[in-house]
Amino acid sequence: MEQYSKVRYWIEDLPKRGKIVFSQQEVEKQFPDLLLANIRNSLYRLVAKKKIQSVWHGFFVIVPAEYGLKGIVPPIEYIDQLMKHLGKEYYIVLLSAAALQGASHQQPQEFTVITNSGNLRDKQKKNVKINFVTKKNIPTKYLTNLMTSSGYVNISILELTAFDLIIYKKHTGGLSRVATVLSELAETMQEEISLNDMQGLLRPSLDFEPQEVESCEREIDIILKTLN
Repeated sequence: MEQYSKVRYWIEDLPKRGKIVFSQQEVEKQFPDLLLANIRNSLYRLVAKKKIQSVWHGFFVIVPAEYGLKGIVPPIEYIDQLMKHLGKEYYIVLLSAAALQGASHQQPQEFTVITNSGNLRDKQKKNVKINFVTKKNIPTKYLTNLMTSSGYVNISILELTAFDLIIYKKHTGGLSRVATVLSELAETMQEEISLNDMQGLLRPSLDFEPQEVESCEREIDIILKTLN
């Protein structure tokens, strides 16, 4: 293990090894002789200087030069590493996914992911808010990887994005806004998407009561008829 005289030097070297995130536990392991209070003070000073950003309890992201002025890194740059740190399955969803898939007019102020855990609370730090929506079964077959400057993230395919927008419409401002978003995505979706296609594709991922499923199916049918 390479020796460093200061926590700051170790952190500054991480990007050279392809890492932009780290945990406090890693710092403690790297500096076993350093008091915990001193480690926390070192991290606090680096946060104050906008060199690193605290994005979760005991979990930090290094602030690249392009984000140095505000000291805020977009969640898409670290969400994959964060969810692996938490040991949770996830994928980017709703307006956050739509904005990445062609709905250029949809730039959400919040970042939303679906996870298979119900014990994650929405997190807001500075001007960044991460919303967590719970789904018992993550439909991994219908996810894809999107490359970012720091690696890859899990994101729903277009059809799953459309389906989730309808299912979780209360998280996006209602059905009218969902219809607007889907109209923007329509050109990049399959030319003809039938109700049966979407039901067959995504039914295993539904975590709803029968009456809720029936209601969603009616809404899907209405919107798909409009799009097609």
